[in-house]
Amino acid sequence: MLNHPDLFGSAYLRQAESLIARLLSRA
Repeated sequence: MLNHPDLFGSAYLRQAESLIARLLSRA
């Protein structure tokens, strides 16, 4: 992961998108 920051960043963005989607669905 440390050798591939791009993959780590995309994975973090996916988690953030899923969290935002949950908040939007609740609202």
